[in-house]
Amino acid sequence: MNDQDASLVRYAGLVSRMAQSEHVWFVHVYRTQSLVEDLYSNLVSMSAASRLQEDLEAFVEAHFDGPEGVEVHCSVVQGTPLLELLRLARSREADIVLVGKDRSSGTLAEKMARKAPCSVLIVPPGTTPEIDQILVPLDFSDHAEDAIDVALAFGKAAGGAHLRCLHVYDVPTGYYKAGKSHDEFAALVRDRAEAQYCQFLQRLHLRDDVATPVFQQDRNVPRTIRRAVDRYGSDLVVMGTRGRTDSAAVLMGSVTEKIIRTTQVPVVAVKKKGATLSFLEALLDL
Repeated sequence: MNDQDASLVRYAGLVSRMAQSEHVWFVHVYRTQSLVEDLYSNLVSMSAASRLQEDLEAFVEAHFDGPEGVEVHCSVVQGTPLLELLRLARSREADIVLVGKDRSSGTLAEKMARKAPCSVLIVPPGTTPEIDQILVPLDFSDHAEDAIDVALAFGKAAGGAHLRCLHVYDVPTGYYKAGKSHDEFAALVRDRAEAQYCQFLQRLHLRDDVATPVFQQDRNVPRTIRRAVDRYGSDLVVMGTRGRTDSAAVLMGSVTEKIIRTTQVPVVAVKKKGATLSFLEALLDL
């Protein structure tokens, strides 16, 4: 257990208090041994698992501050971290999975966000469990609808955190064919984006004061999101994912993936609960 784990457990306390969770599971996965498992190695493995279980329970007790009455479960399992976490998320019907992110676990965080049957919250090391400023990148799609719903829920549960909705737009390369200058065409694109934002809120029956809209012209969307995080002091980024479940494949939006990889604040990769269950059943052969 390390400082990264402590940040994750403390953040789990914040989220569970906000959601008034009934159950929280903490899981440590240690990798399967590749050596032949004779009697000696089995005894060593059992002894190590017992020690890990005790360490995990003590660590969670020291750092977790959940709501009164929440049932805390600690599990130590052997296997491949990704597969075991996916299996547990499915069997426990998790509403959200929290996973830490550092140099060694960044790939795991991305894969969990891609394949989990529910939304995933990625917590970087050193994160303070506070939510005051939330950034929601929007493209006005159905996935963006899910993202703003989750962001509004987080904001309300956090006691009125401020939401900013960021839309990044750009001018197409053939703009001059319309007989407009670059600046003129950029103004037209922005006007259209502002109109789409209003329609987006109306579609969701939301007031126009639920969030502060931000429109930014840039070809590099991930870079613009990272700059907005820094500019506004965002504590949390909430993004929709783009899923495809045919042929047992699930693809996450490339922008979301890059933000998970490069942003140093917590990121929620939002998806409808159960959206990838068919993929999980094929993957895990359940």
